[in-house]
Amino acid sequence: MQTVNGADKYPCINSLLSELLAPEADGGSAIIYCSTRKNTEEIAEYLQQQGWQVEAFHAGKDTAEKKHIQENFVTCSTRIITATNAFGMGIDKDDMRLVIHADIPGSIENYLQEAGRAGRDQKDAECVLLFDENDIETQFKLSASSQINQRDITQILRSLRKSKKDKSGNVVLTTGELLMDDAVQTSFDNEDHAADTKVKMAVSWLERGGFIKHNENLTQVFQGRPLVKNMDEAKSKVEKLGMSQRQQQRWLAILEALLNAESDEGFSADELALHSAFKDGKDDHKRGKVDQTASQRVIRTLYDMAKAGLIQKSLLLTAFVRYKVSNSSFAKLEEACALERVMLKALQEQAPDAEDGQ
Repeated sequence: MQTVNGADKYPCINSLLSELLAPEADGGSAIIYCSTRKNTEEIAEYLQQQGWQVEAFHAGKDTAEKKHIQENFVTCSTRIITATNAFGMGIDKDDMRLVIHADIPGSIENYLQEAGRAGRDQKDAECVLLFDENDIETQFKLSASSQINQRDITQILRSLRKSKKDKSGNVVLTTGELLMDDAVQTSFDNEDHAADTKVKMAVSWLERGGFIKHNENLTQVFQGRPLVKNMDEAKSKVEKLGMSQRQQQRWLAILEALLNAESDEGFSADELALHSAFKDGKDDHKRGKVDQTASQRVIRTLYDMAKAGLIQKSLLLTAFVRYKVSNSSFAKLEEACALERVMLKALQEQAPDAEDGQ
């Protein structure tokens, strides 16, 4: 950790890069983590002026641009990335020689996760945290923005009580549908990037307080990939199916989202349902709200697209195996098996008369 004041931070980052990142093209790469999007842009601009190959990455950029930046970084066209903590989860790059935290991270867990992206090839790497007391206030503000208040929890409960029940008397709906009712006034809406997490937090508190009983999560997942190479091919194939203009718009909206998505990116039905192609005209004025039937319409459309041969419906899995290194995959498997054996033994002790399958 290095203590640095705000005025010296940018020159300090430049010095660290000059000192710790080899100048040759194959000398590895670096990530500079920042707490805000503005900081990523400003630091990237400063370093570009110093002659570094650097790009800024954050959630405010569109999907196509983010994908392009990631590809440049993986292929070493860009050696340095300034980023919020949204960057790095889906990156398979083992030559990371330097990770700099230009701002203090939100938690120890975040720091460990982000610093852990350095030196995956088992070669020497450096992790440097720049500490400025003024950054603490920024982190407090960011943390506060992710919280929910008592009024939010009360409004979520109100929405649950008004929601339609199924034949068994249960309420089954998505987080987006919970926020659909304009009469439910929370401090956030569907456009809040943390809306899904905030609703789940509220439901958890309501369950803990005995107001509701959360039986199970009903998850409907469609896994697949587009069978078209680009939007021109997509439009050509969709036009030949003889569908209505409205239906064509829906299919093309989904294909565009899938084609521009990052390799490890997923979508909820609520997110796709917010596209104008899935909205009825009467609901267009409800900014950030999900049409009650739009999410179901998205799922049906995906299955129809799979039948038409535009999407391949299949189970997509990626496995990363660590071999002949510390904390290898084999060691993790043994650890998991040991925990499972302990759990099974505890269950047998608690219910010695239980039959198989109980």
